[in-house]
Amino acid sequence: MNAAKELGFDLKTSKTLIAQTIEGSFTLLEKSQESPETLRQKVTSKGGTTAAAIDVFMSNKIKEIFVKALKAAEKRAQELSKS
Repeated sequence: MNAAKELGFDLKTSKTLIAQTIEGSFTLLEKSQESPETLRQKVTSKGGTTAAAIDVFMSNKIKEIFVKALKAAEKRAQELSKS
């Protein structure tokens, strides 16, 4: 939402764009037998907008961030289940 706002989108449009992107991605993943990575590769044009965004994600180690976040959540869930 913050990024959309910085790009000049109003709140309603931002929410719509985000919701439709998530819904479309989920539907494609749910209906396909292919992995998320394969599907992503199929919709990413070399030198295109998605490729540019992915380059930023990768240079900022997004995969490592997600792994750390999920491990922290799992650890906390285990701690909470013992309470």
